[in-house]
Amino acid sequence: MARRTPTGVLAAAAGLTLVLAACGSGGDTPGAQGADTPSSGSSATSAPQNSPSSSPGAEPGSPAPGGTGGSGGATADPVRWNDALCKGLGGSMRAMLTALKSSAPDQQPEARKQATVGYLDATETALGTARADLERLGHPAALRQDTHAEVVGYLGKAVEVVKQKKPEIAALDVKDPRFEEKLQPFAAEELDPARLLAKFEEVRTAPGMEEAYRKAPECQRMVKDTEGAFGG
Repeated sequence: MARRTPTGVLAAAAGLTLVLAACGSGGDTPGAQGADTPSSGSSATSAPQNSPSSSPGAEPGSPAPGGTGGSGGATADPVRWNDALCKGLGGSMRAMLTALKSSAPDQQPEARKQATVGYLDATETALGTARADLERLGHPAALRQDTHAEVVGYLGKAVEVVKQKKPEIAALDVKDPRFEEKLQPFAAEELDPARLLAKFEEVRTAPGMEEAYRKAPECQRMVKDTEGAFGG
């Protein structure tokens, strides 16, 4: 079977970790780059400012290894940029897979609820860290600033949605007749994967970015995890 392309892996990771509209984590199963002009729909500032960082003590916008950027500086090392993004998506995907194993229909409702809450906890941390790291790194010189901002903004929105959903799931009554329905954490319209995947296509086609993706350790880890779980 052919090896998945980076786009295919990202599609699986983004769609499965950020939406879960089709399968859920409860219920049945838990081009050329132009000028640096931000688009009107992109905003990294919409992301929560208290997301965790993978570098303890670092402030948002402070220099990071491999770049002196942050706040939109076009100085990020493309391998580090890809690594930060894949670490977030991969961490969320692995949390989802763990939740799915614990959320099978034959499990007790309380156990399934706790598995879903655990997934949301891990996803909040993974995506929040990725958002903070990408914001601090800034964008690689080959990548449009608005593309970078769209990715950062999407991750921020995802964290906000997870924060909203987590107490709702934790408070569910397992005897509620609508428990199975309510255990589904996301609706399709809340986290539109098409928007993120469109940005990934821009990332992939930027000069040198696909090569950087293939060199990033966390991206290759995500490739292996995706292939192991969903086939190559």
